[in-house]
Amino acid sequence: TTVLGDMSQTDVHRERAAAAIGEFMDPNGVPHLGAAISSDPSAAVRAAAVRGIARINASTSSSFVPDSSRL
Repeated sequence: TTVLGDMSQTDVHRERAAAAIGEFMDPNGVPHLGAAISSDPSAAVRAAAVRGIARINASTSSSFVPDSSRL
């Protein structure tokens, strides 16, 4: 999770970190992925974070995913 929030890391490294958090399927990773969705400048990182949250599918996940009716 340190790499995911570290803007000195490359976009690729942050994207891979988001994907890895999703692979672990640990609900403790949801806030980190949520932070990436809301603040990471890279669209690839934000997309990987959304996929990670969807994979984890924790009860806290929905608060980080935008409501599709507002898109």
